[in-house]
Amino acid sequence: MFPDGPRACRIDSVQLRLSGWGIPARSATVSAVVVIGALLVAGAGLDGFLYRSLLAGVDYASAERVRDVAKELESEPPAGLDGALFSTDQRVVAVQLIGPDGRVVKRSRSAPSTPLVPVTAFDFHLRRALSDDAVAGDNMRISGQRVATPAGDYTVLVGGGSQAVEATARTVALLLACGAPIVIAVAAGATFWLVRRSLRSVDAIRARVAEISASDLAERVPVPDSRDEIAALAVTMNQMLSRIEAGHRAQQRFVGDASHELRSPLATIISGLEVAEAHPELLDAELAVNTLLPEAQRMHILIEDLLLLARADERKPLRRKEELALDDIAEVEAARARREARCEIDADIR
Repeated sequence: MFPDGPRACRIDSVQLRLSGWGIPARSATVSAVVVIGALLVAGAGLDGFLYRSLLAGVDYASAERVRDVAKELESEPPAGLDGALFSTDQRVVAVQLIGPDGRVVKRSRSAPSTPLVPVTAFDFHLRRALSDDAVAGDNMRISGQRVATPAGDYTVLVGGGSQAVEATARTVALLLACGAPIVIAVAAGATFWLVRRSLRSVDAIRARVAEISASDLAERVPVPDSRDEIAALAVTMNQMLSRIEAGHRAQQRFVGDASHELRSPLATIISGLEVAEAHPELLDAELAVNTLLPEAQRMHILIEDLLLLARADERKPLRRKEELALDDIAEVEAARARREARCEIDADIR
């Protein structure tokens, strides 16, 4: 036998948990995957944008230092240049002034004694180059400008450091990597909790439906106050239960009416056969034709009508079309009423 009712509901719930993930777990997994993808895209974009922005700041600081040195060099000899122009920081890590003979005339403390890049290979239209020479462990982005003076053409080279930029980018990437699991866990947990909370109403509806039996169709499922799709589902479920209850009541009335209509011809036929069994001499053609046969035909018509109504309930097409004369039906019923046996008994107790 198969279990039914609340027990079946509990068994289905246990089987659902054992056979696979429920909707809350699947929703949390999908949420986690979506958040992971979003964090990867957003983190990569943010880290790349930050790296490019910081490098642009380094290039801007280097270009500003080149312009400052070149501007003062136009009015002062190399020996008279302000020493602050050759100071360094995290962005400007090296400053060199190359003389007309290609040697370093003046430089910052962290700059090497040889040119950062060969002056002949430097693209002064681009005014920027890269150098693999290590200055305080830093790879430099070189900015430069050629300055014409009465003593000859000088070249200003400024090295911008990318070490701090790379360190900042790595720190941001590490923070994002450490914070991503927390964000993913919070998003998955919140999704799991919200979906599970929403499905509590569905569980209540399912439990109530499992308790409804054919003998008591007046029960209805609870409608939550959330006014969402689940509430609409509960309302629709109650409407369906109302239709089922109405159909069940109509079926009961139909069965009662059919039983009442079939009882009369069956009783007549059985009575006639019992009389024939007890008194065979009374079973003649008149009894069969005038009593038993009409009642059997009447029962046959009733059965055909019942089958017709059953097909109508199943929404099947009604193919039988027959014209009936009401006067003939009335005449048959009147004759049947006259055939009913009457027995008068006079009781005289003395």
